[in-house]
Amino acid sequence: MSFLKTAHDRLRRRQTWRYYHFEDPPSTPRFKRFPLKQAMIADPVKVIYMPIAKNACSSLKTLMAKLGGLTEQRPGEDIHRLLDTETTDLLFLHRSEKDIMERLFDPLWMRFVVLRHPVDRLVSVYVEKFVKNRMVKEAGITIDPVMLRSLGVWDLTAADYERGITFRAFANDILRENPARLDPHWRPQSLQLKAIPFTHVYTTEHLAVLKSDLDVHVGQRIDLPHKNRARYASSDTARDCVADVLPSDLDDAQTLSPDAFLDDDLRQRLSVHFAQDILLYDLASRHLEQSQSGRITDALEN
Repeated sequence: MSFLKTAHDRLRRRQTWRYYHFEDPPSTPRFKRFPLKQAMIADPVKVIYMPIAKNACSSLKTLMAKLGGLTEQRPGEDIHRLLDTETTDLLFLHRSEKDIMERLFDPLWMRFVVLRHPVDRLVSVYVEKFVKNRMVKEAGITIDPVMLRSLGVWDLTAADYERGITFRAFANDILRENPARLDPHWRPQSLQLKAIPFTHVYTTEHLAVLKSDLDVHVGQRIDLPHKNRARYASSDTARDCVADVLPSDLDDAQTLSPDAFLDDDLRQRLSVHFAQDILLYDLASRHLEQSQSGRITDALEN
């Protein structure tokens, strides 16, 4: 019986770990469910921001907290942990539906989101979570489900974390899973844009345009620090594809461009899988280059 109980416990844990840990019950009100519950409101300056993981969200959450009047944040304090543990009126999660709806359709409000090329985003999260910080305990909530599935084991050992998984294994896991149930760090961005009528859209390469638009909207110059900057080299054409290289052999991972992690097969499969994200990113990039403003026009909406 003890063997059966152990096997049952392992199966239950494996099923629990299969998807990201915080899936909200279907009965939860829409503004209290992911991703809408993490949207931020800065009442004093009439701005709503929809965070998307790995899209400069640390910098932008910090900015929104400041614009919204949050004074509890101490120097060096993690903004994600602060917002997750404190009850403030900065998040949709803690606001009434009436409050939110009024702000979603008020023409005086700026409502924005920042997009990133999906392959660049995947490489960034792989390097951060599965290479650089794979031995850090706090990373487990994000990486463990992928590692369990990829390695085909019930439990992860210290040796498993030391070995890690390749970028190809990470990508293959994403391609096998239901996109709507993926971890927010690599869930398609297009699935996180519903229900908010955005007035402005930006990309991670056009944060200077966002700053300029915010300066005008707020009526004063704002400080937009860019935390967790990408650390890619400008060129690594001499380096062979590292898609099948284990993390323990990727000492230079933070200096490699996204192209170094892709062969033709991976590039084609990921491009198909994230086609909607790529389309939105390309449209936003062209619009920003042409207009030097993130304001959504009729042409961009179409």
